[in-house]
Amino acid sequence: MKFIYFFIVALILVAYVESMVFVKILHSDKYPGQCYPIHVRVGKKKQYDVFALQPGEEVSDPNTCGVQVCMNAEGLTHVYYCPRTLPSSGCQDDKAMDLLLKFPECCWTCATSRDCDEDQSFPSYPYPPDIHNDQPE
Repeated sequence: MKFIYFFIVALILVAYVESMVFVKILHSDKYPGQCYPIHVRVGKKKQYDVFALQPGEEVSDPNTCGVQVCMNAEGLTHVYYCPRTLPSSGCQDDKAMDLLLKFPECCWTCATSRDCDEDQSFPSYPYPPDIHNDQPE
């Protein structure tokens, strides 16, 4: 009965803060006592890298506002992330999170952005650049 009560309270809390939490069991005989495989998208191509974590360790996903935490040696893993900024953040675009910050700070911090015209996005620089020799000889 306590579990059901705790589960209902947890669901209400998750709905209130607008973040998502889910639990996975990631256990492999190749990595006893660790959470494996934990997949995190890295790089510009957002390809998955695989991590094995010790209990208590965590890894952040640089492409989302989230973190995966290894809870115990049986592979219990909690995954926390925000799909959008919280209403209290005051962001105009609720998906403009600052992903340079760690979870949970990225949930309520807006990334600054603006619309740029073509000249600002693709400035024309002289090539090769003019090198002025202002050094005294």
